[in-house]
Amino acid sequence: MNSMKLVFNDEAEFVLVGEEIFIGREPTNHLTIPVPQLSRHHARIKLVDGVWMLDDMGSTLGTTLNGEPVRNQVGLKDGDLIVFGRTIEVRFVSK
Repeated sequence: MNSMKLVFNDEAEFVLVGEEIFIGREPTNHLTIPVPQLSRHHARIKLVDGVWMLDDMGSTLGTTLNGEPVRNQVGLKDGDLIVFGRTIEVRFVSK
């Protein structure tokens, strides 16, 4: 499950490379999404023992996974729907 990507509603894609991906509106993140609904350092996706894990980094508007708030690190699987800051939807899919 190492070869994964995030697919946005407009079909733009972000391939997960490395073992840790930071997401937020700050340009220092691996995936920068410059919208006010995202915190500067909003979320993290990290590879742990071959499983991609999603973690909200204390963002103001939160992160959901398949409609459930992310309060602790949670494992991702192919087809999961992630919503950052209530407005940015991405699908976690096989490459």
